[in-house]
Amino acid sequence: MKGTTGRALAMLCVVMIVVVGLFALPQEAVAATKPTLEIGRVNTGKLTIRKGVSYKLGAEATKGAKLSYKSNKPKVVSVSKTGALRALKKGSASITVTAKKGTAKTTKKVKVSVVAPSGFKPVKSLKVAPTKKTLALGKSLKLRITLTPTNASNKNIVYKSSNTKVATVTASGKVVARKPGTAKITVASADNARAKKVVQITVKAASVSGVPVRNSFASYSWAELKSIANAISAAKSDAAGLSIAKEYHLTDASGKLTGETKSVSIGGLSTAAQNELPLYDVRVAGIRHDTKVGGGKAGVTFEFETVVAAHAMNNALTISGGWAACDMRSWLNNDFFYTLPSEVRSNIVEVKKATNNTGNTGDPTKVTNTNDKLWLLSYTEVYGDAYNDWYGRDVLNVEGSQYKFYRDTETTYVHTFYVHKEGLQSFDSTCQGSWWWLRSPQPLGPNFSEKDIYCFRVAGSGGSSGALACNELGGVSPGFCY
Repeated sequence: MKGTTGRALAMLCVVMIVVVGLFALPQEAVAATKPTLEIGRVNTGKLTIRKGVSYKLGAEATKGAKLSYKSNKPKVVSVSKTGALRALKKGSASITVTAKKGTAKTTKKVKVSVVAPSGFKPVKSLKVAPTKKTLALGKSLKLRITLTPTNASNKNIVYKSSNTKVATVTASGKVVARKPGTAKITVASADNARAKKVVQITVKAASVSGVPVRNSFASYSWAELKSIANAISAAKSDAAGLSIAKEYHLTDASGKLTGETKSVSIGGLSTAAQNELPLYDVRVAGIRHDTKVGGGKAGVTFEFETVVAAHAMNNALTISGGWAACDMRSWLNNDFFYTLPSEVRSNIVEVKKATNNTGNTGDPTKVTNTNDKLWLLSYTEVYGDAYNDWYGRDVLNVEGSQYKFYRDTETTYVHTFYVHKEGLQSFDSTCQGSWWWLRSPQPLGPNFSEKDIYCFRVAGSGGSSGALACNELGGVSPGFCY
């Protein structure tokens, strides 16, 4: 019995070993990572050399990869085990370069033309642009090369970095900033080593500690945007603040706001006041535009690019007390504020907003400040200065200045492409067209009827500006600051 038990256990162990072995077999179906391969002295993929000369390809691959070379016409161009070419006679050949590591391999081909010495045009000199550049950490630069003569036979360029920890350079001339510091990139003709230039590269740390530079506004988290906004707010000047915004791609390369958006989910509104789509688009409206309640400039002003709700400015037909006393302001800064995701609302700072808080007046001294977390834009913050012949023009024109986004997109009362906003009619069929509210009361003057003067400015019906009775439903598209 004892022997039988032992034999049974032995058989069980064998079975387990076989099963485990089956599962432990190499997984050939999982593709290994291909090694990198660059042919340093043939960055164009083509090479023209004179008959009788030798030429080193200068191939480099991932550490541990084995390089091999093969010519399809060895009687025209031979190639050694180390990648040295020999031009034997006129004609053309294809050289295959292979980097192999384990089961993975990368292959590149070089087309070689062999010409008579009399037909070869050597490189005499080269120019490179730029010759000096400061890059933010993680950014890249493509070097531009001009050869003399422009019809040189061998147009290949060799690049080398003096400090690869600071800046690397590819065989195609792309410089990548890796670490703060300085490096020299040597650019030389593969045909004539004396034809060379040096590019000075300085890599600076990102302006905001802990926030890497990303390619777009939408790719940042709200916490990262808060850190960027804090740095812009603390900048010594508007120009310095704009430089940070440009570095972090809140603007384009020229420093202009383009209207790129980032999505925000909003919850908790009633069915009559919320679009069924869960996401709404936000864009950057201004850089160092608004003044914080505690002093200093808010770093970034955002506005909803889409209409997010339908709501009346006032429940009653009155504009007495203007923006400061209206029901819309109370609703935005209380009920609506808490429908924003916590990562958005927790970073919002209160700012001062100048508005006519009297109502139907032509006296600009009646414009006063309110402290708001959320607000509606004023007439001048969208369109710029009001028309000269309007009653109350002087009042409208001191309700803030035009936001950079609208200024950069050249928005005026007659050029209004970017004023139109989508989404309003999906909230409530009784909404007035696609109008969205501005916080500016409409000062029409003493000669108008009571109904006429109970209005606030609105924007967006096809892009133009108008006025709407304050107790009617209109679109809500608020702004906020970090």
